[in-house]
Amino acid sequence: MVAAVLAAGGYGIYAVTDPASSRTAAAEREAAAGRALTLGRLKLRVPASWEASPIAVPSQAADSFYVTLAGGCATDGKWQPAAASVGACPGFAVMGPSFVDGSASKAYGGGPFNPKETFGSTVAMSCPRHPDLVAGAAGKGASQTSSSGVELGGRGAEYRQWRVPCFERGGDATGSVYTERVWYVPSARTVVVDAWNTPDLDTVLHRGTWS
Repeated sequence: MVAAVLAAGGYGIYAVTDPASSRTAAAEREAAAGRALTLGRLKLRVPASWEASPIAVPSQAADSFYVTLAGGCATDGKWQPAAASVGACPGFAVMGPSFVDGSASKAYGGGPFNPKETFGSTVAMSCPRHPDLVAGAAGKGASQTSSSGVELGGRGAEYRQWRVPCFERGGDATGSVYTERVWYVPSARTVVVDAWNTPDLDTVLHRGTWS
């Protein structure tokens, strides 16, 4: 947008920049100039500030990962990511076949993947920004607010968005809710879960590739 202002001796011309457009453009530039992350078979181009850590499963190579955002976790060098980290640390999880098929349910604290249920209740995670509250299940008021077919790295994916209520650990309802976004890629037996509205994640995933 261009505007004119009356200056000493005449008019001056200056550009007015829309803040939202500037942030979007900046995010796109950062992602394009970022770095590659390999998360099992999924490869993403992400901002340089994003970091990935494997979610360990005993006696097998990790096929699930947690990606933290800039300033996401105070690790003190001791933090070990888990499936339930989705509720504790700003970022998103990429859960591989061992979670989807339930073969490592004990290690993950829950599973297998159920498209009719919230991820948060499946792995008994805390609610984002509310570590004293737990994520609710479909049977306790969680509802899908959106669902569609999308592409993730050129493969067909099922996208679902949930409105998830939070409960006290004793079971009492609260007024807190969060949005859970889930991308399920059946052909790769992979699920991506985000509970922090990670900026531009849908674009990053769409541009990904598979090995």
